[in-house]
Amino acid sequence: MTTNYTFRDECKLKYNENIYLRFCEIFIFLPVCAIIDEKIFCIHGGITPTFSISQINNEDRFEELPCFYDVYWSDPDENIDDFEHSTRGAGFLFGKSVTEKFLAENNFCCIVRSHQLVESGFDKKFNGKVLTV
Repeated sequence: MTTNYTFRDECKLKYNENIYLRFCEIFIFLPVCAIIDEKIFCIHGGITPTFSISQINNEDRFEELPCFYDVYWSDPDENIDDFEHSTRGAGFLFGKSVTEKFLAENNFCCIVRSHQLVESGFDKKFNGKVLTV
């Protein structure tokens, strides 16, 4: 994932290849998600049609592009109810009804995410069920 965008090039330009390799070693240990008080689901991007909580512990996180890669790039969209492929080429757009289904199946109250820049600091979608910070 780091080679598809500018992170690797930036590290090499500003520092050196060794710094980039150290970052890659650390990235492997960062959590895919967090669950707060068994109610709040925190993730960088969002949900996908194939993502499940149980999948997190079963995937090989040492791959460059793990099977749950799309959760890093998925975004909520108030104009749809289901899932649609994202126009950015990775991840999915997810709507209100699939969000509510995911929350109900996992007994969560909301999703907190951070993938998109919000000038005001935060944004609520789907009656506050998805919060972008």
